[in-house]
Amino acid sequence: MAATGKIGVGIVTHNRETAFRTCLASIPRHKIDVLYVVNDATPYAPDVYEGSNISELIQNPVNLGVGKSKNILLKSLIPIRIAPLKY
Repeated sequence: MAATGKIGVGIVTHNRETAFRTCLASIPRHKIDVLYVVNDATPYAPDVYEGSNISELIQNPVNLGVGKSKNILLKSLIPIRIAPLKY
């Protein structure tokens, strides 16, 4: 399956609400097509996400670690044909 040319951003967060808010505020939403978030910890209050236009929020039931959370994120983006960056 070929990528669509869409731009997707994925964020993995874990008990760093202040840093997560800063990260969300820094994303130029008008330049990206989708924004996916994997929270690998205790859920944040709903107001943390207000106005961020998150396309999908994935809440891990337990802390799975950053590696597994990144894999979950990538597996979520592939079906909508967002390809990972190649270095």
